[in-house]
Amino acid sequence: MKYFLIVIGIIATGLFIGYKYINYKFINDQENSFRKLATQRFKESPRTFPDSVKMNDELFWALIGESKAKHPSNFDAQMSFLIHRLASLSNEEIIGFEATLKEKVIRLWDYKVKAFYQILFDEYLSTDGFIYFRFWIVSNGNDFYNMTLTNPDQLADEVQASYEGERLMVVADDAFELKHGPNSGLKLPRDVTTEVSYDFGNYRMSGQYISLNELKDRFPRLVEKF
Repeated sequence: MKYFLIVIGIIATGLFIGYKYINYKFINDQENSFRKLATQRFKESPRTFPDSVKMNDELFWALIGESKAKHPSNFDAQMSFLIHRLASLSNEEIIGFEATLKEKVIRLWDYKVKAFYQILFDEYLSTDGFIYFRFWIVSNGNDFYNMTLTNPDQLADEVQASYEGERLMVVADDAFELKHGPNSGLKLPRDVTTEVSYDFGNYRMSGQYISLNELKDRFPRLVEKF
């Protein structure tokens, strides 16, 4: 029995070391790709819509701010309020909201925002998780959004336990269906605005690359808290 436990212990240790090595290599390769992205040359995908398509910033942030003020601590309730609020607008305004939302999320493809995410969620950057995180940033309003792009360390006191923003991805579609019914035959806002894509577009990441070793010095309050 004694030797059996020793063997089990050796196997478990080996598996743990192997896992740590694979995880380290994976993260290291991922970081190298983001480091190279800062200097790679490629043709970027469109980032913006014509003014005639998108909603102006003032109205967009007013809608986000109104929903956040109504439900400051309940993301699902905030999204439900926003859906009903959007459903009261014209078709063009709902589509415009979706277009502006896409622009805002793409603008958050930024090295400081990447660092913000990695401090909260560990060093591995999940593709889907980072998309949802950027939608969550937008859901917090204009001031939070701009501070994230300027210096997310200043948001340490405001950031709490929930960072899931996936439902904001579909509020314009949900508002369209609420207004017209699910079988209207109308193209949904996300399908009307495919020329700009946060999911499949190729974009240079904004700002300068920030290594994992720099996080503590660059964002001391966030690192201390999380």
